[in-house]
Amino acid sequence: MIKDDELFSIRCFHRDGHIPARYQVLVDDPSLQALALIDSNEQTVLGFSGRRKRPDFHLRFPTRPHADSFVAHWLNGLRERAEASKTRRQHCMQARNPLAVGDVLCEASGIPTERVAYYEVTQCIGACTVEIRELCRVEERDCCDTSGSCAPVPGCYVGPPMRRRVSEDGRVRIGRSGPWAERKAVHRVAGMQVYSSDTWERGPGSRG
Repeated sequence: MIKDDELFSIRCFHRDGHIPARYQVLVDDPSLQALALIDSNEQTVLGFSGRRKRPDFHLRFPTRPHADSFVAHWLNGLRERAEASKTRRQHCMQARNPLAVGDVLCEASGIPTERVAYYEVTQCIGACTVEIRELCRVEERDCCDTSGSCAPVPGCYVGPPMRRRVSEDGRVRIGRSGPWAERKAVHRVAGMQVYSSDTWERGPGSRG
C-alpha cells in the first residue's frame, strides 16, 4: 500500500514523474481533473479528482476487469457531476435575480414562532447572490412578555453586511441550516411603504 507522504507526492507532482515504480497511470483526464493509478499486479487502484490531496479511493480488486469496471463507473459519476455543475452555472448566469435592492426578508424560527428577524437587500450581485443587513424592528408585547408582534424598520440596520445565495423563488438562508428568510409583502399607503406585523410567542423554557 502507498504511504501518506507518497499519496501527497503523487497528487501534487504526478505529471513530473513522481509516481512509485510499481504504479502506472491508468487514467489521466485533465478535463475532469481525474487521475487513476494501477499497480503492477493490476489489482490495486487508487484515484484522485479535483484538487483534493487525498485519494477518492484506494482499493484492491480480485481481477483487472473488476478494477476497470469500477474506474469507469467512477469516471461516469465525475462527468455527471461536472455536467450538472455546468448546467447550474449556465442557469445562474441566464437567470434574473429574483430580489431587488430594498426588498425586506423575514426569517421566522420556532414552532410556535419564537423569533422573528428582518433583513434588507442592500445590493444585488449577479443573478444568484445578494448583500443583506439585519434590520431594527418595532415591537408590541403583552403584559407578561410571553407574546407580541413586530414589524421591520427599513433603512435602520443593526448588523453588518453579509452576502448570501438566493434560491430561484427568492428565498435566502441566513445560516448553514435553519429556516429560510422569505420576501415580505409591502403595501403602499399614501405613498409610503407599509409592512404588516408578524406575531411571536415564547415557548416553554425559552428566554426573553
